[in-house]
Amino acid sequence: MAAGYAASPGEGLPREQAAPQTARGLQHRKALVACCLIGLAQATGPTISTLLPPTTPSVFSLAQTERQVLTNIGVLLFVLFVLGGGALGDLFGRKRVFMIGAIGFVIVNAVSAFSLNIPMFVTLRLLAGVFGALIAALALAVIRTTFHPHELPIALGVYTGLFGVGQMVNPLLTQLVRGIFDVRVTFVLPVVLGLAGIYVARGHVHESIASGGRGRNDAISTVAWAAVLLALVFGITDIGNGAYDAYVSYSIYVALGVGVVGLLTLTWLAITTHGQALGGALPNKRALTIAVVAGVIIALVFSGILIQFVNFFLTIQHRRPLLMVLSIAPVAPGLLLGGLLVSRFANRVGARTLISGGLVIMGLSSAALSFITPDISYVWLWLPIFFLGLGFNLANTSVIDTLLGLVSRDLAGAAAGITESVGRIGGALGPAVTGALLLRLAASPARQRLENAGLTSEQIKSAVKALNEVLQNTEITVPQASQAILDRLVAGYREYYATGLGQALLIGAAICLICAALVRFGMPKHTSAPEK
Repeated sequence: MAAGYAASPGEGLPREQAAPQTARGLQHRKALVACCLIGLAQATGPTISTLLPPTTPSVFSLAQTERQVLTNIGVLLFVLFVLGGGALGDLFGRKRVFMIGAIGFVIVNAVSAFSLNIPMFVTLRLLAGVFGALIAALALAVIRTTFHPHELPIALGVYTGLFGVGQMVNPLLTQLVRGIFDVRVTFVLPVVLGLAGIYVARGHVHESIASGGRGRNDAISTVAWAAVLLALVFGITDIGNGAYDAYVSYSIYVALGVGVVGLLTLTWLAITTHGQALGGALPNKRALTIAVVAGVIIALVFSGILIQFVNFFLTIQHRRPLLMVLSIAPVAPGLLLGGLLVSRFANRVGARTLISGGLVIMGLSSAALSFITPDISYVWLWLPIFFLGLGFNLANTSVIDTLLGLVSRDLAGAAAGITESVGRIGGALGPAVTGALLLRLAASPARQRLENAGLTSEQIKSAVKALNEVLQNTEITVPQASQAILDRLVAGYREYYATGLGQALLIGAAICLICAALVRFGMPKHTSAPEK
């Protein structure tokens, strides 16, 4: 949490003024348990990507980029619902919207287990995403309005740590269940956790709502500011991918459209209101803007590194899906430890130090992973992967604490929507950015080498087709004389891929360190308390 934030001790729940401190603390802990259970239900809910068999990226192909662009458009839709859901919670009751999201999520997951066909299943998963967006925004909003600002880092550390572990355990559980039981069993855990969370939330999460008048205008204005910042970051980042895929231009237009709409809304509100959106005071606005940018970069680097290591273990080291999931599993205890460290030290050292420190740890971990080779021993990878998770959640939880703490309690839902949007945008951009880097750093030089060897376009196309089949573990039959050529193609691709991945990791490390410097020297050390 940003230093200097202050609030009255009774800011939490309206009827707790006369309650004993121990009773109030117990009530708060039960509310946190409810949020954690429902958050874990969302984190462990199977997604389409985890249910489908893992695929390896095609050599020199844009298929991976095209798929990522479509994913980015889906993320923009999620951002729309998470921002809108947070504002709806402020306007109509945070517990009410939170419960709607939780109940809808449980029902949709239960029905998904009995899907009759693919269209029905896809429709239900999209609905689960809509209700999940409500959960994502309002769980943080409930935590924000329940806990005193000095207790907020502890609650957020527990919540983000458990949620991160749930997200990492999700693909492992899915692969285990698929190998032993029917795929429908994967929906049991999120339904059970969701029902338990709903039961606890009914009696221990209290209703809260924004005050009328300016508070309502501020909720809309805050969402508009977030839309502008996120749209600009999204559009600027994806411009770099435009040379690789025609679909990217469409995503840029969508991002710019969101930015224009947000800008028009901001202009109108600036003329007609004098609200406290984005923290009100200039230092708060600067701190919040830097936190948004840092949050996007943190999620971008983290998700980009993870997805490329998934591809590395599947494609280069030919590990089976279950073994691949276990290979990246050390990131889970790192996530949990990072959240717990924030809960212990946030009030002592401040968010600025924790965010910049987490980014430095991420940068050093990424630099350590850049020494990767096709046949590297896993002994040299597990510790940097652990510290990557540690640095990520150390910085990410502090960003969440900052975004929630710098916006008034009346705007808790809108602030939570911004927070979730930051992570989703960065998480969607990460694989696209690292994929584009690999195309430039690895695929292009490898193809140039084939052209320099005198191969025609048709010969290169045939070689790439054969190489794809080998990498995707497809049985192929080639003449004895061609086997040696194919072996050299595979060895060359593995070498270029590892080299390109190492260079991309160094770029990620540099981005983390530059962002750490931005946070350390650009974020104000002291901020003023937002209006209630």
